[in-house]
Amino acid sequence: MTLVVAPPGYGKTTALAAWADGRPGQTIWLVLTRSEGDPAQQFHIGLLSALSIALDTPYLPHIDPLWSTTAVGGNVWVDMLASAAESWPEPVVVVVDDAQFADRAAITATVTSLIERSRSRLRFVLSGTGDIDSWFNRQIVTGAASAVRSGELAMTADEIDEAYTSASEGKAISDLARSVHIATRGWPVAVRLALLAAETEGTAISTSMAGAQDDPLTGYIVDTVVRQLRPELSDFVLDATTCSRLDADLAEALSGNPHSAALLEECVRRGLFIDRHVHGDVTVYRWHEVFARHCRIAVRREDAARAERADLAAAVWLAARFPIEATVHAMQAGAAELAAEIIRGSWLQLVIDADAGALAARCLALPDELADLPEFLLIRACCLDVCGDAAGAAMLRTRAGLARPESPSAALTRSISELFLAHDHSMLSRSADEVRGALSSDAVPYRMRSHVLFLLGWVELRLRRDPRLAVDFLSTAWNEATAVGHAVLARRAAGNVAFALAFSGRFTAARRAVARADAVEDDPEWRGDGGIERFAQGFVDYWQDEIPSALECFRALARPGEHETYYARLARLYLALSVAAARDTTAVAEAEFHLSQVIGAEEHGVPWLVYRKVAAAELAAVVGDTDRVLALIDGVADTPNVPVTAVHVADLYRRLDRPLDAARALRTLGVGAAPFVQVDALVLSAALQWAGGDRNRAHLELERALDTAQPEGIARPFARPDEPMRAFLAEHAAWGTRHEHFLARRLAASAPESSRHPVPASTALTARERDVLGYLHTRMTAAEIAAELFVSVNTVRTHQRSIYRKLGVTSRREAVRHRP
Repeated sequence: MTLVVAPPGYGKTTALAAWADGRPGQTIWLVLTRSEGDPAQQFHIGLLSALSIALDTPYLPHIDPLWSTTAVGGNVWVDMLASAAESWPEPVVVVVDDAQFADRAAITATVTSLIERSRSRLRFVLSGTGDIDSWFNRQIVTGAASAVRSGELAMTADEIDEAYTSASEGKAISDLARSVHIATRGWPVAVRLALLAAETEGTAISTSMAGAQDDPLTGYIVDTVVRQLRPELSDFVLDATTCSRLDADLAEALSGNPHSAALLEECVRRGLFIDRHVHGDVTVYRWHEVFARHCRIAVRREDAARAERADLAAAVWLAARFPIEATVHAMQAGAAELAAEIIRGSWLQLVIDADAGALAARCLALPDELADLPEFLLIRACCLDVCGDAAGAAMLRTRAGLARPESPSAALTRSISELFLAHDHSMLSRSADEVRGALSSDAVPYRMRSHVLFLLGWVELRLRRDPRLAVDFLSTAWNEATAVGHAVLARRAAGNVAFALAFSGRFTAARRAVARADAVEDDPEWRGDGGIERFAQGFVDYWQDEIPSALECFRALARPGEHETYYARLARLYLALSVAAARDTTAVAEAEFHLSQVIGAEEHGVPWLVYRKVAAAELAAVVGDTDRVLALIDGVADTPNVPVTAVHVADLYRRLDRPLDAARALRTLGVGAAPFVQVDALVLSAALQWAGGDRNRAHLELERALDTAQPEGIARPFARPDEPMRAFLAEHAAWGTRHEHFLARRLAASAPESSRHPVPASTALTARERDVLGYLHTRMTAAEIAAELFVSVNTVRTHQRSIYRKLGVTSRREAVRHRP
């Protein structure tokens, strides 16, 4: 037995007729219809009549086709037919078309009994809609029956292309075939109408499947599919197809039927162009889009008020969960004010959740008197800004500024929008303070709170005012988003928390946060923070002087992509700084190319040009271009509110032996700088004092720097490549420090590789020998050094003797004073 089960329009009868025409042997065809009589009797008499007509009478000597099942009684006629079948020269296949009209009990009992008792001389193909395959679950499970369903009957793109190419005398349409397949999912009747429209009218698939009011597919779906269902299910389908995606609760809101969950499952069993998707405890259903669209057309054509009621119910139910879809339904219901209210309450979430393009389109769909209000102009401006259209955003912002807001909600929208649109540092600071005030006064609606917190944290990172405040905002946003199951915001906040922790100098916590962010399910990246976790990792690597790892992260982010994100730009800058830190002259050209891709204007309070000049100056220093270094840093030395560039400028002046300029650059730091900047500034200040002869004060200040640096492993400020800095650090190790191990590792990392003295035994120091030499600068004993390096004392002694030999010295004192 074979079961062919699919909704109308899948070509079941056509396929079976072609199959029967091409197979050898006898095929008997029985078509059932909807009847007011006994369906069991209809099937039995129909089967006997078909066999009697199709077969020679000798094969049915004892059967009277006019007998009814009642007249024969019981299964007598089944015995007679099975007995007659044994004498047939070959098996006979009986095709029962529209089998759904049969009596379930009668057809299952009769067919299974005939198959078994005729020793397979009678074979059945049952074709129909609904759930007739479930009538024979036992046979399917045991392999006695097989099922062909809509998935197998649906046409593939290649089949569509082949059919149309043949009909159009060789005209290739592979692109059209693919678009038809996507739109129809291979539903044969829809494919045929789409191709017919494309052939006769030259209509694009998007138009031909859109469903015009006189589209024959609409009538076909309603008359052949929907109206053939029992009344309750038919009404439910017409209401429930208002939304292509729904669950039982939404279906009940649309239809008003309390049995919606059961009706949805019945639709699935019947194969009514609907799929079920189960995600944990949540079950979601999705209608075939062509089917749903034409059901909606039919409802609007026959009962416009009913369609509006369903759209309004959809808008209200979807508003909190899927606001974009909700506004579409609100507009279709003629409720423009409701659509506007939905946008007011959800716009920030949509912008942050990477739905800015769709949101801008929904704002434009509002009537002119609403779309031109300042608050909606500002919302559109924010959408354009995060999508990369800064010029369009500025134009809309200007238009919105011509009229002041009239309501508290509009005023809040204006304040929040400035966090996206303001680029001047002072203006952005004022806007952030205004929104913080609104948040404290409960002027921010509860539904917007977590997104406002996230946005404030995002802005504080760019303002560089107080990294701890950014961490607090973003952590709270992450906690709230996680608690309510807002996956996209949780993902954004987790990544931004990782960077905020790194930016605030809490490197250990930042590494944990990067791992946590990586574990969160990925979502489409928002233009503002794409790649943030990788940058945070590279940022920590840089300041902990793990330069190879940092370069790997920054190179991955600096690759050209679809658009330049904030963190891709920062990666280009830090790639240059990392190349400079590595003193890699072979990579300078690569770094300079990436710097050229960074914009030269201030954006969202970030002075990109200042960053770019300082990074370029560090590269110029690597190749010894002193004039270029001075030309670049002289123009940015007094720039306020950019702490990290101030320490780079100060260090460049120090290395060029311009201590007064270096000290002046350090004075621009101000207060509230991140710990790694504070450490860098203290190290540079101490180095300047040491070079100026105030050695005691210099050592005290350097010890303060080590106090802050050691807990978080802030190593880069101690890894300066010049000899004066190394000599200062070596002297500090001998002076005495609470951080011997930390400083020894820094000295080991910068230890000379070989002696400059031309003695025959001098060769490059090994990596382990450089480690040991770094520890020799401290007051640690050989036993303490061995414990730190996890080796034996004898191994340390062996390395020590090799170091003396290679450096051409004879004692520890001479080794630590050695200058290559």
